[in-house]
Amino acid sequence: MPQKKWSKQRVIEAIRARHRRGLPMRGVQKDDSKLAVAGRQWFGSWAKAVSAAGVKMPPRGKWAKETVVARIQDWHRQGVPVGRIGQQDLRLRAAGYCRFGSWRAALAAAGLQLTGWKWSKERVIHELQALGRNGVLQGFRRKDHSRLTSAAKKYFGSLHDALNAAGLRQGERKGRRTWTRQQIIDVIRSRHEQGLSLTSVWREDNSFYMIVQRAFGGWRPALRAAGFPMPLKRTWTPESVIQEIRSRRQRGLPLANIQRLDQGLYAAARRHWGGWPEALQAAGIETKRLRRWSRQAVIAALLDWQARGLSFSRVWAEDRGLYDTAVRIFGSWDKTLDFLGVPERPKRKWTRQRVIAELQAWYGRSGEKHRNVTPALSHAAANLFGGLYEAMEAAGVQPKNGRWTDRRVIETIQDRYVQGQPIQFVGFGDPALAGAAQRRFGGWLEAVTAAGLAEKYRQPAPRRTWSKEATIEAILARRRQGLPLMRISKKDSGLYYAANKYFGSWPAALHAAGIAPEEASNISRPIIQTS
Repeated sequence: MPQKKWSKQRVIEAIRARHRRGLPMRGVQKDDSKLAVAGRQWFGSWAKAVSAAGVKMPPRGKWAKETVVARIQDWHRQGVPVGRIGQQDLRLRAAGYCRFGSWRAALAAAGLQLTGWKWSKERVIHELQALGRNGVLQGFRRKDHSRLTSAAKKYFGSLHDALNAAGLRQGERKGRRTWTRQQIIDVIRSRHEQGLSLTSVWREDNSFYMIVQRAFGGWRPALRAAGFPMPLKRTWTPESVIQEIRSRRQRGLPLANIQRLDQGLYAAARRHWGGWPEALQAAGIETKRLRRWSRQAVIAALLDWQARGLSFSRVWAEDRGLYDTAVRIFGSWDKTLDFLGVPERPKRKWTRQRVIAELQAWYGRSGEKHRNVTPALSHAAANLFGGLYEAMEAAGVQPKNGRWTDRRVIETIQDRYVQGQPIQFVGFGDPALAGAAQRRFGGWLEAVTAAGLAEKYRQPAPRRTWSKEATIEAILARRRQGLPLMRISKKDSGLYYAANKYFGSWPAALHAAGIAPEEASNISRPIIQTS
């Protein structure tokens, strides 16, 4: 069948045909990838191709402009004040910003207007004085009056200064030191007398550095005021780089991770010597450099290994980097030996008895560690016993790296319970023990049962299960207790999402519970009166 040739007209006709058949304009890559590619090739993007065909591209996601407007009007019909709609549904507020550019524009599109006067110094003082008369300043929480707090910072610099301007609080802020310029200068001079650096204060004492920034507008003006102008930028030469490296070593300072500790020295070493290891070598400091393997380097290393009369069976233990690189390049160790022309040796069949004997022999050799178990033995243990550590348990061999076994998990649970640690916490708060219990026994309760402490374990409280009836009952219970019913998403997220799931929105759930919006707005937390 001849391949279809695309043109601008063919793309437009195909898009219109999709539109007539009711197919979606988004996700066309999955339905007709050739059309999507042709649209991008001829028009630059799929959206431009759809626009050229005279078809309206639907908005992304479920929040179209019409949806935002309809949701705002729905909230307003349910009795929610215009100024509280955005606080009641934060996702709607975010969608309004995205679709209309601002929340006011979204309200205007819905035929509503946000009443209220703009913030000013006079309004901030008026609002604070009103709160003071009502006696709520003692229990004042910034998150409950975020707009007032932001306006106070904008017009007065801080909420504390705004309260002073309103005549509600006098004096300096408690618990916070007020710095004068002379005190800052004294601290800088004290640092100089103690031999401390004056150029790395931002790293050593960031809080003091920020105080200087606010008082002088920068660190350099503060140094000039203290009589210590900022020193000129150090000029590095090859000799000064070597001298600094040797000085750091004599003072016992670290030479690793120098890029973070001294960026200037690291950059100078790279500029003059080509890299930090080369600079260390020029300074007479021996460093262990990483080998860079290639196919030719691996072959040369193996041939040298063979020329020295060493056994290839010990490469994995004595030079793991060479072994792993050879396996990666040639595919396996057997293929590596075949490439080198090493005669094939007869292979012994692994049995459970041989695995146990090999593990016991390995355990008897002094100085052997777990990582030195041969790959062949490890694979045989996994095939015949389900894992290396299961084979070790069958052989009566205790892993030398502290690996978790059934016995160790049980003994650890018993020991920590005797020490008085709370058993109801999974793993006693230890992620390693919790993970071992999950792997070895299937869960914490099963591991506790295997340790004989099942009767000491208290089951956690079951999670709430929601239904329409349970949601209504929880709402009525909050009303009986006098708890707030507005902005419930932060106070009881489980109830809020259950209301959205079963009733579509929180006001609809209130309506189903027989609670009017005006009644919900009047239920709020008790106000703490000032003495």
